[in-house]
Amino acid sequence: MAATLTGAAGASRVFRGSYVLYCDEEKARLLGVAPALIQEQGAVSEGCVLSLLQGLARDHGPCYAAAVSGIAGPDGARPGKPVGTVWIGLASPNDRYSKRFQFDGDREAVRRQAVEVGLQGLLRLVKEEEGPW
Repeated sequence: MAATLTGAAGASRVFRGSYVLYCDEEKARLLGVAPALIQEQGAVSEGCVLSLLQGLARDHGPCYAAAVSGIAGPDGARPGKPVGTVWIGLASPNDRYSKRFQFDGDREAVRRQAVEVGLQGLLRLVKEEEGPW
């Protein structure tokens, strides 16, 4: 998502930065995701993306933000979480939302769909529509 956003000229006027945290320990260290939460629910979970958003709000104040955690493949599937499973969490200054998606295709297709859905959701929040999805 960050690469797509910063590909537009003038992005620095609205885009403050991003974290890319593949390692569970870094999710805990940098944004305060409880290791027990990851152990119980997994990194690809509603609890994880909401906790990531909570950590962002704690460190950076109320803002528009996204947290994405998924299994793009080709490996990484778990029972109940096949390749293409993606949790997207979105935050506005006043609310947080999360939703599980099941995207089709190869790794690139899953990543592309997650970016598209996440950015569309953020745009809906910024425009103050009822919700991101």
